[in-house]
Amino acid sequence: MEKVLIITIVNYGFIPFNKKDNIYVEYLYKRNKFDLLKRLLHKLFFSDSNMFLSFPIFLQKIIFRIVFSNWFKLLKKVDTVIIFDGEKDALILKMIHNLYPTKRLLVWYWNSIGGDIVSPDSFNRKYTELWSFDPQNCKDYNLKYNVQFYPQENVINNTNLSSDIDLLYVGADKTQERINILEKIKKVCLKEKINFLFYLVKQSKENIKTSIAYHPLLKYPQVLQLINRSDAILDITKNDQSGLTLRPLEALFFNKKLVTNNEDIIHHKIYKMNSANIYILGKEEKSLKEFIDSPLNKSNIACLKKYYSFDTWLSNFFK
Repeated sequence: MEKVLIITIVNYGFIPFNKKDNIYVEYLYKRNKFDLLKRLLHKLFFSDSNMFLSFPIFLQKIIFRIVFSNWFKLLKKVDTVIIFDGEKDALILKMIHNLYPTKRLLVWYWNSIGGDIVSPDSFNRKYTELWSFDPQNCKDYNLKYNVQFYPQENVINNTNLSSDIDLLYVGADKTQERINILEKIKKVCLKEKINFLFYLVKQSKENIKTSIAYHPLLKYPQVLQLINRSDAILDITKNDQSGLTLRPLEALFFNKKLVTNNEDIIHHKIYKMNSANIYILGKEEKSLKEFIDSPLNKSNIACLKKYYSFDTWLSNFFK
């Protein structure tokens, strides 16, 4: 495989940041805060791409090297750059292309397009490939499709414990619509005596009305600890989302069942190869309690884990 640089925007604590087999994974910015010089250069030059690109190439390289010192030096080594969707992707890729016009540049949308997610119209498709996990977004915006992925490395050090949570939800409030769904499921859980934990984090600027308690933001290893204590994971997606969030893959890789409102999941391999472990809200004959109490179906799990692995996801870009 070619040498690849993968750039993510935020430290999610999710992707394993280890170098292997000519694959480099880096944050867009260093993990620590900018020093004063970097802050100044970032504000002066990267707020106006035209001004930056008007400088001589040697000066662009110097500025670029200072602000992105953690990965800039890798550009010479790699053939392909994959950057996760972020606010300044178009500008970053424009700069990279200007400095290294022969590099293959890809944007990976692992969020559904809309709201504050960067628009595909922001990119120059002459030198940028746009890829997405969401089949409907691919049709609507003429993007290339790749599966959502989950790194096996996150599972190695998280051995199964005896579960004390029947149904787990960890996520932000985001919209009143999402909260209304959670409230309905909460009523079902109380009625059917399902032991649930809804770990709700405040994110929305709306005046959200809910009876569900808010909690502090967790680091991802803490989320994994809760997953290990659970029998089933609750996944709530937007109405217009057809791709898989991380919740179904967490359920798969941690050998948990999945409860979801994503009706489009029936079109994905995770459902087609093992529907017994997935409960689609409003579409099932059995009760939620019956589903959670049923044994986990282990058929095709190993095959599915390979299909949704980081290595498979990466190799799909080169087929």
